[in-house]
Amino acid sequence: MEIVYVYTKKRSEFGRQPLFSDQSAQVNIDIEREPPFKEEFIEKNPVDMGVQYAPEMSEHEVWQQLSVHTYK
Repeated sequence: MEIVYVYTKKRSEFGRQPLFSDQSAQVNIDIEREPPFKEEFIEKNPVDMGVQYAPEMSEHEVWQQLSVHTYK
């Protein structure tokens, strides 16, 4: 049995619209590779990929502690 509760909000309750913009890549830090690992390192060109749709995924776990109640 699946129990679903849908939360609804008015558009005005969502707050200010986020403004996104395309920007070029920026290197914040450049760390030298350690000599023993240089041979195993694979250098790749920067990859820029846009995504419009991705499958919906979620994970849910419940840990329930068993408690025994007795009524007199």
